[in-house]
Amino acid sequence: MAKRKLTPRQGDGPPPGGWTLEEAMRKLAGEDRVEAYLAALGKLREARTAPKEKSLIFDRLTLEPIDVGERRRHQAIEEAQRTAVTRRHEMMGAFRTAIRSGSYVTEGRPGNVNADVTPIAADQWDSLDDLDLDRSAVAESRGGGGGFFSVRVRLAEATPAAKGGRPPSIDWNAALDAFLLAHVKEAEFETKTKLVEAFAAAIELSSGRAPDQSTVRKWLSTNLPRLYDRAEAPKSRG
Repeated sequence: MAKRKLTPRQGDGPPPGGWTLEEAMRKLAGEDRVEAYLAALGKLREARTAPKEKSLIFDRLTLEPIDVGERRRHQAIEEAQRTAVTRRHEMMGAFRTAIRSGSYVTEGRPGNVNADVTPIAADQWDSLDDLDLDRSAVAESRGGGGGFFSVRVRLAEATPAAKGGRPPSIDWNAALDAFLLAHVKEAEFETKTKLVEAFAAAIELSSGRAPDQSTVRKWLSTNLPRLYDRAEAPKSRG
C-alpha cells in the first residue's frame, strides 16, 4: 500500500451542531475503517438474502438426507458476520481512543428520539457497540441494553484563559492522539517543517487554539522518538 502523505487539516473540527455518528466515525476512526465496516455489512446482507440452493446428499451411515446448499449458506453467513464484527471492533476501537483523549464530547437522546439530549460519558462507549450509522443511533448489543438516538460529537470546551490572559497549557497527549488519528495511517513523516505544521493543526483541532510553532518545535525536539514509537512509523528525517 502506498504511503499516505502527511498534510495539515486546519479547521477540520465539528460544525456548531456537531458531527453525526457516521461523520464522527469517518473523522476520528478514519475513512478506511468506516468503508471496511460498511463493506462487511453489505457482504453480510448479501449472504443472508442469497437464494436458497437445494443440494442434497445422503449420509453414508444413516442414509439421512443432508442439505449441503443450506449448510454452505449458513457457513457464508457466519463468516460474513465474523468479518463484520471484526471491522466494527477496529472502527470502534479507534473512535473510543479519540473520545477518551478528552478532546471531544458526545451526546444523544436516551431511549427514544423525543427524550431530552444528555451527555454520553466516555466510559459508556465501552459497552455501546450496536450501531445504526444511518440514524446516528447507538445501543448496547446485549439484550435490554440502553441506547441513544440523534448522537452528536462536538469539540470539548476549551479551558478558560488564566488570569492576565495567559493561554492555557497545551494538553500534549490529547493533541498527540488527535494528530495520530487525523494524519497517521501507514505514516511517513516527510519533513520536520510539515510535521510541525501538521502537529500545530492537530493542537488547534483538539484545543480550539492555534499554538505558537516555536512551542511545537521545542516539544517535538525532545518527544519526537515517542511520537514515532506511538505512530509505529519509520524514523525518516527531513
